Amino acid sequence: MNFDTTKLDATGKVILDHIYDQETPLHFYNALSQLDYSIPDQANPIFEKIISFIKKHRSTKTVKLIDLGCSYGVNGALLKSTKSLANLLCRYQSAELKNLSSKELTQQDKTWLNPNKKNINIVGADVSEPALNYALQTNLINNKLCGNFEERSLSKEEEKIIQDVDLIISTGCIGYVSHQTIGELLNSLTPKAPIMAHFVLRTICYKNIEQELDQVGYKTYKSKAPFKQRSFASKEEKESTLGRLREMSINPKNLEDKGSYYAHLYLSIPSEIEFSSLPEDILSYF
Repeated sequence: MNFDTTKLDATGKVILDHIYDQETPLHFYNALSQLDYSIPDQANPIFEKIISFIKKHRSTKTVKLIDLGCSYGVNGALLKSTKSLANLLCRYQSAELKNLSSKELTQQDKTWLNPNKKNINIVGADVSEPALNYALQTNLINNKLCGNFEERSLSKEEEKIIQDVDLIISTGCIGYVSHQTIGELLNSLTPKAPIMAHFVLRTICYKNIEQELDQVGYKTYKSKAPFKQRSFASKEEKESTLGRLREMSINPKNLEDKGSYYAHLYLSIPSEIEFSSLPEDILSYF
């Protein structure tokens, strides 16, 4: 690893702040390829199934979604282009890309990715302005929401950006994002109550978010099986994770004890939708 894997943040995870403050995702994908990062690939087909359901249920051709903690638009790349996560991870191993300027790499990525699916409108939400700008310039997101909404409210302009959202997704930011941000988004949304699909590490308690959603008529369902997120970066990260799981009375056998983070999918459904009305290819996860 070309970064310090022994320093952990408040959630017990290795500190990777340095990969999110660059103008391009070169360092981001290089770091995550070393950690066998896989959760977006597993989440993508589920998101696609939910999007198809929303189109049918709400009789709409275009689905608008918020991708919380979108960073450089990984979920957008998988949803809006034909590229896989493996394609993305492999691309940034190329030595020739390292000699390009940020502007040149961004322009090449825009052409290479060619995210031409027009029926998905993505609002990327993140605290990293450089990551959001890259995702916007390469058309992986349609609009951006930059800020820490654990600490501040949305502005009137930001509220306009997220109106008519059908879906809110995330693949790793819950824990940094809490019920505070979820509540802030819900308070700013009219008229629709979006479906929510969040992949949440087993070390993170979802209870406060579930209670926040329950107060406004949502029902939340947890996937039967967990999904592998990525490998641990160090023995320190593994030991921290196993300790947290013990404190939560969660058994890590054949999962985290083998050396990787695992996450459950939490699907939160607004009162207008009957859970049983979801198609079997979604219900089968629960």
